[in-house]
Amino acid sequence: MRNFLIQFRSSTLTSSVGFPETRRSGAIPQVDRCGRFKSVIIGPWFYDSGAKDVLGVTVDKDIVLHGHSCFGRENNSYTVSLKIKDANGNFCVVPKAGTFSSKLLQYKDGSYYGFEVLFDSATELKKNTKYQIEALISGPPCWKGKEGFSTAHCSGMTFTFCGSHPRRMDQKIGQFPEFLFSA
Repeated sequence: MRNFLIQFRSSTLTSSVGFPETRRSGAIPQVDRCGRFKSVIIGPWFYDSGAKDVLGVTVDKDIVLHGHSCFGRENNSYTVSLKIKDANGNFCVVPKAGTFSSKLLQYKDGSYYGFEVLFDSATELKKNTKYQIEALISGPPCWKGKEGFSTAHCSGMTFTFCGSHPRRMDQKIGQFPEFLFSA
């Protein structure tokens, strides 16, 4: 196989390679970001307490969700086990698990240390359906958001947030600073 790839890259193959050699056409969707905090601060927000970070979200139009970001701290890694559920039926829409490294991320009004949790395949969120995001995250203390919006208007969409775990996080403070989506 290695020899085949070397021959392919150097264009010395004499037979068909069995897959299209032309670039695919079609529109690549524009991915927008929706932030839910007016400001971010250097924590501490503790992940290792064993408590899940939970947030309810509803959108006013159908969207495709590609992922979201979480807060971190400079040069650290975080282990995430995430589920997005249809809050009405508790049907799991998106599961995702992995280890992520923090980096400096830009948002509308500044920057923060965090990491992006991108889904293996984008998922559709239906309008006026309440979803619940649950994440069990372990790693060192990190940044957090404050002055969160209960609604955020982003690229013609309205996101509505509600706290699902009042002693840990609500729409005014906590995690999940940005959502990555397309229409």
